[in-house]
Amino acid sequence: WTFEIQPHVEDYKYSVHFKKYYSYFYQNNIAIDIVSMDCDFSAYKVVVIPNLIMAPDEFIQKLYNYVNSGGRVILDFRTGAKEWNNRMVPMV
Repeated sequence: WTFEIQPHVEDYKYSVHFKKYYSYFYQNNIAIDIVSMDCDFSAYKVVVIPNLIMAPDEFIQKLYNYVNSGGRVILDFRTGAKEWNNRMVPMV
């Protein structure tokens, strides 16, 4: 919903962006699972997270743990731009 209020570019639609990722894997015969943040993804070699603009701290820690254990995460634009309460992350 955040991209509907503040789109990255004019006419940006998250569903279209997501389908581009899905289409790539489908066209290259790569099996995928669509899972929630609550999923245990430790068994996956790669986790693709399009437009993770905000996430709770517990999930961010889960990603750090996954990567530190050898997992790979693919993120794209605006990842981490906002805190879980929808406020912009302060500049450091």
